[in-house]
Amino acid sequence: MNVDPNRRYGVITGDVVGSSGLEAHDRRRLLDVLHRCLAAARQHFPLAIEEEGEVFSGDSWQLLISRPADSLRVAIFCRTWIVGEMNLKGLDVRAAAAIGRVDFVPPGHVSQGDGEAFRLSGRTLAAMDPRRIRLVGEGLAGWSAAVDVLDEVLRRELNPPRARALAAILAGKTHEQAAHFFPSRRVDRSTITRLLERVYAHTVVDLCRRFSEEFDAQNNPQETLPPINRTQ
Repeated sequence: MNVDPNRRYGVITGDVVGSSGLEAHDRRRLLDVLHRCLAAARQHFPLAIEEEGEVFSGDSWQLLISRPADSLRVAIFCRTWIVGEMNLKGLDVRAAAAIGRVDFVPPGHVSQGDGEAFRLSGRTLAAMDPRRIRLVGEGLAGWSAAVDVLDEVLRRELNPPRARALAAILAGKTHEQAAHFFPSRRVDRSTITRLLERVYAHTVVDLCRRFSEEFDAQNNPQETLPPINRTQ
């Protein structure tokens, strides 16, 4: 992929907490879930993700975000999508979103890319326990602190059904459309609303929106993603 050395990108590096304790069949399923998650992220955020993401080391993954304003939204989407799809008690996902320069990205191999954003994302992931979501980069200290507070709430309240509902809303779906994120598709609007309330989805959505708008305003964006549907 050709990258512009004069602009910033987002890099999200993630892994699965507790994967080493999974049974063999769940580890195989995890690999499939990670690949499907990266495909789903690219489907739902086509303006943000131009290059296909990559799974490596069995339980780790990486995405290059061409529109860094959407890095937080995509990171939380991936975390919640994986937690919801795996549907296993005690399993969680870490995702470190870093914004910075990128030196190069080999075609089809995002995980072999290098540059400020790649290195910062990797270092942040390695040092983020017990946190699960982090946002880092030059000039982002205030946003990083806000994300840390949000992360504490999600660590306490997130479970697979709530994760599925939140992933749907972050993907821009309505409450009715969110039912398609559940295997049976028999989840009604009132159930979706209750699930979202438990993870303070309105606050999650608002933080993602405000970060995206402020980052775009400061960096003269050429494109914008569709807005996130309100949860109230």
